[in-house]
Amino acid sequence: MTRVKLIFQCIFFLCFIKGGSLVQAQCIVINEILINGPGSCDGSCNPSTEEWTELYNTCSTPVNIGCFVLSDGEFTVTIPQGTILAANDYYVIGSPNSGGTVDLNLATCNCASGTLIGTYSNSDEQTVLFNGSGAIVDAVYWGNGDFPMNISSGGPGACSNVNVNISNVSTAFEHLPTPGTNGCSVARKCDGSSVWEQRCAPLMSINATNGAPLVPAFIASDTTICPSNCVNYTNLSTGTATSWLWSFAGASPISSSTAYSPNFICYVSNGSYTVTLQGTNGCGTFTLTKPGYITVSSIPVPQISPSAPQAFCPGDSVLLSSTVGAGYQWKLNNVNIPGATQQTLWAKTPGSYSVKIGSGNCTNTSPPVTVSLSALPTATISANGPTTICTGGTSSLSAGSGFNSYAWLFNNALLSGETASTLSVSNPGNYTVIVTNSNGCKDTSLATTIGFSTGFSVTILATDTVFCKGKNVQLSLSASYPTVLWSTGENTPTIAVTLGGKYSVIASNSAGCSGKDTIRVRMLPAPSANAGKDTLADCTNGAKLNGSSSGTTFLWSPSDGLDDPTVLNPIAKPESTTTYTLTVSDALCSWSDEVLVTVDCGNLYIPNSFSPNGDGMNDYFKALGNNVTEFEMRIYNRWGELIFESTQINQAWDGTYMNYPAPSGVYVREIKAVNPLGKKLLSDAMRFGTIVLYR
Repeated sequence: MTRVKLIFQCIFFLCFIKGGSLVQAQCIVINEILINGPGSCDGSCNPSTEEWTELYNTCSTPVNIGCFVLSDGEFTVTIPQGTILAANDYYVIGSPNSGGTVDLNLATCNCASGTLIGTYSNSDEQTVLFNGSGAIVDAVYWGNGDFPMNISSGGPGACSNVNVNISNVSTAFEHLPTPGTNGCSVARKCDGSSVWEQRCAPLMSINATNGAPLVPAFIASDTTICPSNCVNYTNLSTGTATSWLWSFAGASPISSSTAYSPNFICYVSNGSYTVTLQGTNGCGTFTLTKPGYITVSSIPVPQISPSAPQAFCPGDSVLLSSTVGAGYQWKLNNVNIPGATQQTLWAKTPGSYSVKIGSGNCTNTSPPVTVSLSALPTATISANGPTTICTGGTSSLSAGSGFNSYAWLFNNALLSGETASTLSVSNPGNYTVIVTNSNGCKDTSLATTIGFSTGFSVTILATDTVFCKGKNVQLSLSASYPTVLWSTGENTPTIAVTLGGKYSVIASNSAGCSGKDTIRVRMLPAPSANAGKDTLADCTNGAKLNGSSSGTTFLWSPSDGLDDPTVLNPIAKPESTTTYTLTVSDALCSWSDEVLVTVDCGNLYIPNSFSPNGDGMNDYFKALGNNVTEFEMRIYNRWGELIFESTQINQAWDGTYMNYPAPSGVYVREIKAVNPLGKKLLSDAMRFGTIVLYR
């Protein structure tokens, strides 16, 4: 076994490495190292700008490399806690100035110590990668190495301090070829392998694959087929190959192929056949063999028993059975029935049934069998007489016509000999009927209950048994009856009575049974209510309402403007004309009456002319009115000059201006007046007007 095969086949197992020592294989390896910088800097490169070391995860699952330490004994780099390296992925430690993308930037990470980071200045160097517990994960050296080594790390964040002492070369170290001239690196020829090669100038790489190993994998479109059927293969291999070679044992006419995913590989004979896939690239040749992967076998045609068309009634089913086979799948109307994979099937749905046997492409399907649903009859009972019978009475029940047979039941017990479509009943109880149609399907009716009565009680319901004069009481029955007769002569279920006294009713049911009930109601006299005569209320004093009554409780509505709405004679001071209602009540009854209160709350009269000529007639101009609490009057001549003003309604203008008679003509007057309620007696539109002065 070569070293390369060891690397790929021993992940997660214990494998022999150099010298025959047994060490545990790891997922993480040092995959590439920049030996000399990209300039003439052998031994004198700037560690923060020109160096890198590449790690590689050889496993198919992610690995947490947080707190892993990379060191040569002089420098130390601690990978931050929680760093995850994906499956078959790369992680580069260095600087962006080194010519590629790095995952851990040494110029900014504050996670490195020492003077040289990845620059190897002589022929005796080594690089060691160990986990956060100090166990060596991977290590390489060239020349004689620089042993012994003492590696210390104080990791960033939550990583623990670790110390590693290496006195000489251990079996965990791999020996690299001697480094070349300036501008070179060393890398594993294939990712994760033990073979190293020198790379210079354009061959130098960073964050790039060095050649991945192949992992062959494939699937077939079907693995169980019938003779002369064909299979398509899908290549699911990981990694890149330079060539593929398939081998198909038992296939004809094609038994091998170099296609990536070959199709139409056919098999003609029964048997079990092996398939092999081989892929080759620069890292080697990799093979996957699946023994007995393809099974070829013939399948007979199954038959369904019974094979004749079948019918069933709703709620029933038909048993179908396959005569031969294995791997059953029943179908309804050529669609698979979920879970129907047994030799027998209870068919509960009408349609075309078939059964397929076998698996994969090697199957056979039976001829179909038709299963139909017979019509279900509907059983009902109609009563041709009363459903409650009195002593000695009978009734008749009918199940209708058109059925092949009838069977009557009384209280769930079969009535012997009762097979007609009608039934005469004289006993109370529950009656049902079972009918059968021409298809043999049956249905059972709902039960019809026949009641029995020697008489029954009738109850009168009243909205009240005491009512006030002028009102009424509604009398009604507690149930509905075909025949009703009240003592008033009325025959309706409900009556309204307006007089006190005794009332009775006789009610009969459909069976001819009757019942009687009586009720007494009392009419109370209503209290008298008189709201008084309509009246006039002035704005200041209002008006006293003159109500009178024989009742004990009084209430005026609305209450607006009343000093006390609960007395017979309140003082009313409404803001506008209002109709007041007096409601008088005693212990049970009440009565109402209304009164109209007209509001006189200020008025104003303004003349439109006067003649101040001293004849004693209309010699002054003034406003006339009552209930005026605020007043303003101004007179203007035609030039808009104020020639008179007053705040007293009784103060008049005598027709003079500055003690001289004003000339005849038209003058403008402005008047404002407010009543005791603060309301204007003149609107804004009426505030201004004209007056004519005659001489």
